[in-house]
Amino acid sequence: MVIPNLMEGFDIDEVQAEYVAEIKLRNLNKEYILKRTDEIKNLQKEMAELHEILKNEDLVDNIIIGDLQEVSKKYGVPRKTDVIYHEEIKKITKEDLIENYGIKLFLTKENYFKKITLVSLRSASEQKLKENDEIIQEIETTNKTEILFFSDKQCLYKVKAHELAECKASSLGEYLNNILPMEQDEKIVYMLEPNGYKGYMLFAYENGKIAKIEMSAYETKTFRRKLVNAYSNKAPLAKMLYISEDTDVVLIRDIDKAMLVNSELVPQKQTKSSGGVQIYTLKKNSKLTNMMYMTDFKSENIEYYRSTKIPATGHFINEQDKIDNDIPRQIGLFE
Repeated sequence: MVIPNLMEGFDIDEVQAEYVAEIKLRNLNKEYILKRTDEIKNLQKEMAELHEILKNEDLVDNIIIGDLQEVSKKYGVPRKTDVIYHEEIKKITKEDLIENYGIKLFLTKENYFKKITLVSLRSASEQKLKENDEIIQEIETTNKTEILFFSDKQCLYKVKAHELAECKASSLGEYLNNILPMEQDEKIVYMLEPNGYKGYMLFAYENGKIAKIEMSAYETKTFRRKLVNAYSNKAPLAKMLYISEDTDVVLIRDIDKAMLVNSELVPQKQTKSSGGVQIYTLKKNSKLTNMMYMTDFKSENIEYYRSTKIPATGHFINEQDKIDNDIPRQIGLFE
């Protein structure tokens, strides 16, 4: 009956009545009551302050900031991650996931191709080849490059180096007809990396003409694995070379004449199938048989062969230069 009577007599709720009923009689004195009264006043004051804070967002923010600073001061440790803004996020592409390392590419006369890591070559560099086969090109590059293959049927094939299998120097390599969409009797005669499709391709034809085609003519918006009509078929091809900029080249006629010219004499073309301009004045039954970089032609007097105007007849090759350059073997790509 005590609890209900207290509730009724003092107009208080049950919790308050139970609290009063538990107070020991000795605590019911003036001092005790004054303390409780002060507590009520303090609580009311605190509640009023809290209500004022809730009405003011700046005060709320300052309290939160202060608490966070206190937590940071007490428990903070150096940041273990970086904050990156959205515009700084780099998009990851499939190319980014490709492992990049040094490789060397080999092309042989019999249409075999090798991709060998530079690390592997350090331990074994002697190349195994089929009988009577020989290496006609070597390129040192990286695994993330693109490779262009020109065939004897005026086709250009594009391949990404990382897609090709690696091999050892002790193996014959890959037969290109098995890895490129080529015809059975088609043969790869030249390979290069596009170098951003800058520079030029030089095509020397047996009829004494040379075409200088801009590399940009072979660039495509999408990765097309095969391009047709990559160069002219109006005359048999003697040799092709890639040049990053105009440079000196040596042109061989039959096995007895040579001409040193700068490629700037040859007008550049955007059309891949251009037949070129006459650079060699040929006699009947004569033909242009080879073209090489000047640095590959051995001669103590290389300027003897220079021509500053085209077309020209060239200069007879002296006997020592024939020996030093093994000229009898320079009779074209397809013989």
